[in-house]
Amino acid sequence: MTVIAWDGETLAADRQAVSDGCASLVEPKIGYVVRKSGEAFLYGYVGDIADGEELLEWFQKGAKKKKFPEHLREASCNTLLAIITDEGLVAEYFRSPYPVRHPVGGYAWGSGAAYALGVMEYGAVAQEAVEIASRFDVNSGGGVVSISFEIPEISTYHFDA
Repeated sequence: MTVIAWDGETLAADRQAVSDGCASLVEPKIGYVVRKSGEAFLYGYVGDIADGEELLEWFQKGAKKKKFPEHLREASCNTLLAIITDEGLVAEYFRSPYPVRHPVGGYAWGSGAAYALGVMEYGAVAQEAVEIASRFDVNSGGGVVSISFEIPEISTYHFDA
């Protein structure tokens, strides 16, 4: 799967994907999107990359409940799309067009989420949380990328232990 962390200011993710037991590096699973309405959001997805891109496209087009892709409602779908507003509010879409909303503050997703949340509780920023989680979670790794509303471009993070 992956690990994505939000510390209230920065969204960070690993770059690894796993398919049929083989790990490879992929394009970032996080980013910055602006809807036609002009609203700007940070996003990240975990699970299947193709399904993540489809969820993102659905969201960009207005997140109309009736247009939610039916196959993404199935119990076998493990893809989640996290959306973060410029006010720091977090909404996640998982098998439904009805988001689960989280309060302002830190959060994490993916197979390495528990590790990331644990180290953020002790003061780590999102990039550090993803780096440390990747050391313990076999489905995460390949380096860390991050994005924020202040710097809406993907940047590579280098961890100095």
